[in-house]
Amino acid sequence: MIDPAPGFTAQVLLETEAPQREALAAWLTERLGDAATVTVRGDAVVVRIGGGDSIGGDDGNHGAPEVVVRPVDAPVAGDGPASTVHPVFWRGDTTPVSRHRSHVEVSTEGSDPRAARLALGYPLGSIAAIPGAVAVHDPAAGATWPAEVYADLLHTCLAQELVPGALWASVWLDRPEPGRPVSGRTVGLTALGHPELVVVDSDAGVQPVYEVLSRLVDAVAAGATLPRGRTVPVGERRVQVSPGPDPAGALRVALEQ
Repeated sequence: MIDPAPGFTAQVLLETEAPQREALAAWLTERLGDAATVTVRGDAVVVRIGGGDSIGGDDGNHGAPEVVVRPVDAPVAGDGPASTVHPVFWRGDTTPVSRHRSHVEVSTEGSDPRAARLALGYPLGSIAAIPGAVAVHDPAAGATWPAEVYADLLHTCLAQELVPGALWASVWLDRPEPGRPVSGRTVGLTALGHPELVVVDSDAGVQPVYEVLSRLVDAVAAGATLPRGRTVPVGERRVQVSPGPDPAGALRVALEQ
């Protein structure tokens, strides 16, 4: 049994000075509308999601955790953002990540990790669309996305009432030589209380391995628990799920040819 994360913290990286609390509150109020209550409290802005205009409707938002939004007029400490730039989502120059000037920290806590993730996403996606935003760094998901990509993907998922699993966990592949087997892994599922997934030396190819792990991430994010020792359908493929090779409890996923 894996204990889920007690809470989540992510940062929106800015190429400008950090916005003042009042300006940030006004931006969030305009972007979130009736879906949230936004207040300034001390050195932070507090957001509580409410109403039925989100995944899960009224029941899904009952008792939604508070999200604390805090502008910080300094770069994110450490090399976390630069070291987790995801190559699938970054098509251009990643220099703005390493040279960002300030950031906005967004955090929440809660016993239900999926409810906490959903609550975090609303203000996080809204701030990712603020002028000057260059990236979103989510340590629990192990990735840094371009701000525009993050905001667009989150908006699309929420508009279609889909769980944004691709923003809750990331998929990373080794870079094999042409014709060599492919290995890959997920980062972020343990924060949801589920083992990470690994693919070891698959001959299926880079794209199939990435697609299978991405689909499984979406399934877990939506609440599924993958059965050990069984073959399950994933899209047009079937995969075998079994205990993995490492002591951290990851599950091994083998793609059938």
